[in-house]
Amino acid sequence: MSKIKGLKQFRENCQRLSKYIDEIASKRLKEVAEDIQETAKQLAPVETGFMRDQIELRRLGMNGWVVGIWGDNFPGEFYPAIVSYGKENTPPNPFMDMAYARHQYEALSLLPFIIGVDIETVAKGYKS
Repeated sequence: MSKIKGLKQFRENCQRLSKYIDEIASKRLKEVAEDIQETAKQLAPVETGFMRDQIELRRLGMNGWVVGIWGDNFPGEFYPAIVSYGKENTPPNPFMDMAYARHQYEALSLLPFIIGVDIETVAKGYKS
């Protein structure tokens, strides 16, 4: 029976690399979310600037980030929804959708990094 050499070290390297990937992925996802936030603010229609100033970046879970406008500061009808989707004689201005669309490939490009790991890096060991 043959014995696999270095299996214990390989497993330890995988665990260290997993932590590293989480840290890097969270950092990169936040950077993309900040880009989306900035673009949304640039595209938002401005009358008083209040709605634009409500575009926020919030943490979602351990590594996630979300950009949006929450209803906390908009009593009654949710004004950002009226702006985005239109109402009666008001044409839609989907500024948030456009901001997401501009950065969708930037966000999607992170998936191979998050999911796929260079096996050579794991085998050699990542030193955090």
